[in-house]
Amino acid sequence: MPGLVDPGSRSQSTSVLLPPAQAQRVMLIGGGSVDPHGPSTGQWLHLNPDAPAPV
Repeated sequence: MPGLVDPGSRSQSTSVLLPPAQAQRVMLIGGGSVDPHGPSTGQWLHLNPDAPAPV
């Protein structure tokens, strides 16, 4: 998704579909690299694919 902050650290994140589901808004929570000993992130992002700036 264009504008995604640090996409390389999102392989271990969790996503939640926000209500109402028809709006297709997603919250991305945390994340980390594929390396289990690598750093993790405490970031969260609100993604709205219909917005001019989705992230």
